[in-house]
Amino acid sequence: MSKTQLKRFTLMMSIVMVVVLTACSKNNGENSVSSNAPTSSAAASETSSSELEPVTLTIFADWVINPLSKNIQTDPVMEEIRKKTGITLDFEPFLGNGDASAKLSALLASNELPDIIVTSNNDIINKLVQNKKVMALDDLVTSRGQNLTQNFSNALNLMRLQSPVRDGKLYFIPGDINGGDYNPYLSANLWSVRWDLYDKLGRPAVNTLDEFVDLLKKMQELEPKNKDGKDNYGLGLFMGEAWGGGLVTKGGANAAGMVDAGGNGIFLRDVAKDELVPRLSDPNSAFWESLEFYNKAYREGVLDPESATMKFGTILEKAGAGRYLASYGSWLSNGQNEKFIADGTPEKGYVTLPIATKSENIFANAVNDAGNQFKWGISTTSKNAERVMDLFNFLATYEATELIVNGPQGLTWDMVDGKPALTAQAIEDKKSDPDYSKKTGSNLWSNMKINGNYDNPAGWKTNFTWSPEYIKANLAGAQKNYIDAMGYNYPMEGIDSIPNNTQSFSLQASLHTEAGSDLATKETNIATYAGTATAVLIFEKTEADFLAGKEKIINELKKMGIEEVFTFYHDEYARIKEEVANMK
Repeated sequence: MSKTQLKRFTLMMSIVMVVVLTACSKNNGENSVSSNAPTSSAAASETSSSELEPVTLTIFADWVINPLSKNIQTDPVMEEIRKKTGITLDFEPFLGNGDASAKLSALLASNELPDIIVTSNNDIINKLVQNKKVMALDDLVTSRGQNLTQNFSNALNLMRLQSPVRDGKLYFIPGDINGGDYNPYLSANLWSVRWDLYDKLGRPAVNTLDEFVDLLKKMQELEPKNKDGKDNYGLGLFMGEAWGGGLVTKGGANAAGMVDAGGNGIFLRDVAKDELVPRLSDPNSAFWESLEFYNKAYREGVLDPESATMKFGTILEKAGAGRYLASYGSWLSNGQNEKFIADGTPEKGYVTLPIATKSENIFANAVNDAGNQFKWGISTTSKNAERVMDLFNFLATYEATELIVNGPQGLTWDMVDGKPALTAQAIEDKKSDPDYSKKTGSNLWSNMKINGNYDNPAGWKTNFTWSPEYIKANLAGAQKNYIDAMGYNYPMEGIDSIPNNTQSFSLQASLHTEAGSDLATKETNIATYAGTATAVLIFEKTEADFLAGKEKIINELKKMGIEEVFTFYHDEYARIKEEVANMK
């Protein structure tokens, strides 16, 4: 592999999701860890601590954001991990205040590294490998990491490709492999719409974005003001932030089966074909369809007119006040479903609807097939490397995932009719006790998952609150009305029935032009120009002005060399797909 290719792969990490895969996690507890592998089922453990010599392993993990009150944690989940593995984790470096990366840099400089290093800092990862401060894990994975090799070989191969020393060895294990942003209640990537208003209008099919504007206008007429008497709008954007402008394709492009990630906005990935297609230079692309949609919404009074300068904090504030009747992802609704219930208007609320959605090959959910941004390594000074790998191997089981997400069996859940179910007491405590997570350990250490799978092959969700039985028994408000009206078991059942609705973007997001090259310069100039010029188009006052501006921008982009840059990405994606396929 060439140096250029390796550089490109070195940059492969989980993306926001931006907002998406990070903003969708919700955490509790003093350690503020963010929040799903394969031994078998939740019913039984194959590990017995009586067979293992007790050992204490020191660990540095930069997902521990806040300082810990004590270096050895004794919540029920940590205690259960100790019982299953014989391993006690010592978080000593996290006592007191300070920046995580700065602390790790200081440990690296002093050569006093803990047994386990978990970090998302690429520069530190490179230094650790290049300075031989972390072990090559290949032999340990082969001898003691059967769950990793049997179930996550693709993710491990991707990590080998990222090695900064280009020796083909494995130095880090990625976290949360095959995790993502799936949620059985709402999609982070498709249109969330006020169900109560949509229902009043007769639940019309919406097959185009033009029809969606018309629907939103009718919904706005049904509820022109919020509870405080302020104007409601169909939608809002936060174009006052650069990254807000980069999200205009969410909802529309995703429903059309296009994944928009990587390449500075040069391309989209057509899910059905699994190939890159032009985003900016094709006048009929999903990007331009999205801009035309928002321009029509603006001209019809459906788009919040302050969208041109609005900041992220402001749009969240307005969404939290119930002033938007739809959004391009559940995270932009700012928990409004719960607020409607608290305000005594439970009939109001959002559901994910198939607005202009293809019958198959869409982007409803993202999956981290290459793992998330946190990488797990073993320091070369560790005297317990085999036991560290035992821990990694345990964290790669469904048993560990279900423990971390739900808490220990017997405390928060038990097997009922052959499936795991939360106890009645746990269900009540989750609703009423703000310290439930601390007391039970449930989701307190969610970034310890190495196996992020949501579906246990034994036949249930690894998050036990996602079972249809739990959801139907505890759902309230508009979402309850929705599933009753549609005959669903849970709110996302209709979207889940669409074939090929979950997509990875790790490969396309890993593509990069070579730093300092002529192509990279062109790409940067194109991205800067397009970001500013296209944002203005949304707020043109006539369709004719919009179309004229669109034509001018596309012509200018072609002069700037966008077709050459796109060709590079198109061909590079095809090459990388083949290279990864050959590693299997």
